[in-house]
Amino acid sequence: MGWWLAAALLSLLGFAAPYALYPLLLRLRPRRYALGQAPDPPRWPDVSVIVAAYNAAGRIGEKVRELRALEYPGRLEIAVIDDCSTDDTAQAAREAGADVVVRPEKRAGKSEAQNQASEFVCGEVLVLTDAAVAVQSDAARLLVRELMVDGVGCVTGVDVSVAANQADAAEGAGLYTRLEIALRNREAETGTLLGVNGSLYAVRAEHRPPVPEECVDDLYVPLAVIERGLRVTVAPEAKAVVRRAVDLREEYRRKVRTFTGGLFSLRAVRRDLPRAARRVRWRLLGHKWLRWLGPLFAALALFFSGGLALRWWPGWLLFLPQAAFWSAALAGALSSATNARTSRLLRLPLFFGLVQAALAHAWWRLASGRPYITWEPTRREN
Repeated sequence: MGWWLAAALLSLLGFAAPYALYPLLLRLRPRRYALGQAPDPPRWPDVSVIVAAYNAAGRIGEKVRELRALEYPGRLEIAVIDDCSTDDTAQAAREAGADVVVRPEKRAGKSEAQNQASEFVCGEVLVLTDAAVAVQSDAARLLVRELMVDGVGCVTGVDVSVAANQADAAEGAGLYTRLEIALRNREAETGTLLGVNGSLYAVRAEHRPPVPEECVDDLYVPLAVIERGLRVTVAPEAKAVVRRAVDLREEYRRKVRTFTGGLFSLRAVRRDLPRAARRVRWRLLGHKWLRWLGPLFAALALFFSGGLALRWWPGWLLFLPQAAFWSAALAGALSSATNARTSRLLRLPLFFGLVQAALAHAWWRLASGRPYITWEPTRREN
């Protein structure tokens, strides 16, 4: 009985640690850096905004015009890299006034598209963003202001997650985003971030290495900056408005792709960026590894709690809440699958269940050596 209790509690602790224990430990650490208080630099560097796009003809013109309207005091160049779209993305970007439009000979995926775009631009600072997001007009100025602080090599913006439609089946993604923003802010105040918001971030051009095609830039690039002895921070008011996925199938697909890229990135980091991996190893453990091992911890906690309950009646106090939570997640998934409106009481368990399923799927892709190279943009509007 004692062994079953210890195993159940340790499994529950492993599952809860990245959501409760790690943020608490960060809260106890002294604040070293203030956020969003950097002064204007004496000289505003040239900036190149890079947009990697695939089949974005219906959106890319609006995106280029949006970037043209950015309130940036220095020179700003707009580059669109069209990853061999089957529509008229490149033509639409040229007609909208993009300064640089690149279309490779063959489709190579988002990371390689961004690598190639970096060779065609001339900015001292690269701002990377997505075609699907709406960048607020002062975002570039706020990012660069933080980037010009001594010792900083990369700065992330912040997602503002909004509903794709009235049903908002992916409402849980908004809560997940808000939790992630709060965690990142505290990481930046106490040291350095591990990752950035792939929808909007800035990096000094000299510090952005080529990203391996199987990796995601929003994890590999900041860790490469840390490898160089620099810090990664956040500009809290530099915002990109992101519509959530139109349905849970799209959200699931997006998360599997994101988690798979993250796992392949961490594997590459151990090989390519060993100093960074050592410098932030406890943050990687608390923020990434324990969270991404969530499916294993959840399954072990349910198994050992069930075994304990069969041997000792107080064990039901551990088993039944877990069984109820995951049953609610399953009920929410079944409701969503029938296109019924999911009860608000089921949306949080449903989203946590979706995250755990996507993580398990990502681990399977890592184990079977199947990274995502090319990508399909997430549908965010009906």
